[in-house]
Amino acid sequence: MKNFAVIAALLMAATPTYADISDRVSVTNCKFNELINQWMDCSITNHTDTAILSVEVRHIYTQDGRAVPWVDTTDEPMPYGTGKIAGGVEPGETIEHLVRTPGISSRADVEIVDFQVTPIRATLANGEILE
Repeated sequence: MKNFAVIAALLMAATPTYADISDRVSVTNCKFNELINQWMDCSITNHTDTAILSVEVRHIYTQDGRAVPWVDTTDEPMPYGTGKIAGGVEPGETIEHLVRTPGISSRADVEIVDFQVTPIRATLANGEILE
């Protein structure tokens, strides 16, 4: 029993916990890219006083009437995101940029799916990390 508790504690420590940083960086208006379905076109706004180099996000895609989400990256060890943004996102600036996604099942009707794309981590131009 003691070994089980130790293993459970290690597993819980290994699962990342990410906070919503939408008050400092917003990721909105996301739609699947028409050419590459592993990417979404999104609006990214910087609400900080320092330029942003990259943003990582959590994806949760739900649909009314379905008990299980189409996508939920909450417990993924490596979050999805923008990669390095050429020119960054300056304070107060909103840009249109690609955000990597896990894709979605071909069975999903993307016209009625609720795409929740939540910023969980950002790297600032000065090297600081927002979490």
